[in-house]
Amino acid sequence: MSHTSNHSRVHRLCGLFSFSALSLIASTSFGGEVLKLQVGNTKIEQLNTTGSMLALDALGSKEVAARSGAANEQGTYIIQFKNHVSMVEQQNLKSAGVEILRYIPDDAYLVRASALALGNYSKLNLNVKMFTAYTKNLKVSPLTPTRSIFNKGELVSVNLLIFRGVDVQKLAEQLSAQGIIVEAVSGQTIAVQTTNEKIETLAGSSAIEWVSRPSRMQLRNFEFQNNGAAQGSAAANGDFATLTGYEHGTKIMGMEAAWSRGLSGQNQVVGISDTGLDTGDMSTIAADFTPAVSSTVAFGYGSTSWADHVGHGTHVSGTVAGRGLLSNGQLRGSAYDSKIVMESLWSEEYHTLTVPKDLGELFQKSYDSGARIHSNSWGDPEKRGVYDAEAGQVDQFMWDHPDMLVLFAAGNDGADLDKDGRVDPGSVSSPATAKNIIAVGASENLVNSGGIQKRAGEVCPATGCLWPAEPLASDTFSNNADGLAAFSSRGPTQDGRMKPDLVAPGTNILSDCSHLSDASALWGRFNADYCYSGGTSMATPLAAGAAAVARQYLLKKSDSPSAALLKATLLNTAHDMFPGQFGEVGKEHGQELLTRAPNNDEGYGRIDIENLLKQRLTLVDEKAGVGTGESKTYEATASVRKITLVYTDYPASPASSTALVNNLDLEVHVGDQVFKSNSTVDNTEQVTLEASAKGRVKIVVVGTNVPMGKDGRQPFALVYSP
Repeated sequence: MSHTSNHSRVHRLCGLFSFSALSLIASTSFGGEVLKLQVGNTKIEQLNTTGSMLALDALGSKEVAARSGAANEQGTYIIQFKNHVSMVEQQNLKSAGVEILRYIPDDAYLVRASALALGNYSKLNLNVKMFTAYTKNLKVSPLTPTRSIFNKGELVSVNLLIFRGVDVQKLAEQLSAQGIIVEAVSGQTIAVQTTNEKIETLAGSSAIEWVSRPSRMQLRNFEFQNNGAAQGSAAANGDFATLTGYEHGTKIMGMEAAWSRGLSGQNQVVGISDTGLDTGDMSTIAADFTPAVSSTVAFGYGSTSWADHVGHGTHVSGTVAGRGLLSNGQLRGSAYDSKIVMESLWSEEYHTLTVPKDLGELFQKSYDSGARIHSNSWGDPEKRGVYDAEAGQVDQFMWDHPDMLVLFAAGNDGADLDKDGRVDPGSVSSPATAKNIIAVGASENLVNSGGIQKRAGEVCPATGCLWPAEPLASDTFSNNADGLAAFSSRGPTQDGRMKPDLVAPGTNILSDCSHLSDASALWGRFNADYCYSGGTSMATPLAAGAAAVARQYLLKKSDSPSAALLKATLLNTAHDMFPGQFGEVGKEHGQELLTRAPNNDEGYGRIDIENLLKQRLTLVDEKAGVGTGESKTYEATASVRKITLVYTDYPASPASSTALVNNLDLEVHVGDQVFKSNSTVDNTEQVTLEASAKGRVKIVVVGTNVPMGKDGRQPFALVYSP
């Protein structure tokens, strides 16, 4: 029997791998039928017929030269193949003088080469379908301002993503000399101001890969309007005796089981990009942070201090690594013995977040300071479900630094606009749309006094009520640990990928307040040192601290666990909250989770560190990987129930409408049955076996298509448990 689905699951079977083998699987004819582009899916032949592009097929080099007019000049092209490209063909391209820049689905590359070199290569390779110039009409984001004769002279800000290998600083100087206002140069990105009519001219440069509008990053704490003011209660009087132990959010994730085993983040460093930390002065910051701060940096525009005038960054930092010294040890971060690198993004000059144009700068600064986990509680709510240049920057950093796990808040844009009692899909915002990260959604904490205790139906901003229908309308925000926060953003992404990846408590979280007089009390004060807040902003640092503790645990088994292994471990051991807080009442009655995890509401479930420690996990950190047409096989000798495959994928081209580049699949053979997880969009796969599945277990990781591997292969992590 064979069972196939994007994320198939069945329950229970076997244990420890006894052997692994690398083998070639039978090749299959696939064929790049279309180019999946942001401007629309199309056939490469149709691009040729528009007359706006130069398309060249496998003709003789003389005709190529005649049609190109500049056959020996280096340019950027898209070359598409009839079938998946083998490692040998990838090497042959490079040997022919063709530089592979990006993958374009299906079965195409964005390359730098001369038309002559491409023509000669195409003539000798029967697998080449066609190649065509990568022109300006393919590389302007649909999210840039609409251009017309009425606004052509208006000044607009755009980001220019520059191809690797180009001297970015020199290009910026050239643009400036042409009258273009260069605002910033960051990594491979140049931020400029120009007129609408010049955008397409800029896009015509062969040095420029993508033109997009700048992201407008916002904090991801959920802000209540006038009718959502913090509620007074007995617990809000600062009496620590009234606390139940759930207020900090760690209890629900099973952190106490790790702490009791001496796992509280020792020797782990977490980078945090946020609004700053408390007073911004090591001699006066709260005692909860004095031992925690490893290093600081002020990224905020015009700012020289990392002081937190907002309160958000202090709350987040306490949730990761607060020592709890001001609360008699009751309010501690999930990794309370870890160190943090505080990267302040708050600009006192503009009173907003100012984020580097290349997000890799944030991660690199923390990485160089020893961080291998990076927590980010912000994003662009206007880019919902979009894999944009910023998401690509995150994936690029993780591809280049495979031992660094980055986490982003999924967003707080969950709403029931169709009034069916269920939160609508498709609201996860960039950069949480990146592939390789953990995008964190918010589940409910268990706090029934203090903070915000309103019913969801009573929270009605000026734009209208977000959750007007039952059962959401009567739900409060922290009354059920198996419930999702109504505001938590749901997936999928626009290309169908599953997001969020995991959830953690994110409602009425009690953590440190900034001691600056102008800082916000967020969802309300408990006392002078602690305040409540909520949002995926609060869930993300809880998840980051849990990841630090999990990494500490993995270091007992591996000298340098990859981010993929850490992510796979957290996904494999997560708690499935199905059917959610309202029970199995059916979709028509507002059932919160319609299917078991993984799904686009809870991802793979709520982080469960106690379960991680209890499970007899088998860990495979395969750093060589598999290439196209290859597979690796593992035989199990003990019972196994759940198998999870995760890999850090190559960053997608922002010009592509589909983010997945390398495609690995998971097969589990049990006797004569085959269970498959073979998503064509996600870089995570999972199979859960039923107890009825009997027989010898063989697990196979299949390299279905690896066009952008490391030395032709995609590394991966495999975790399974009884």
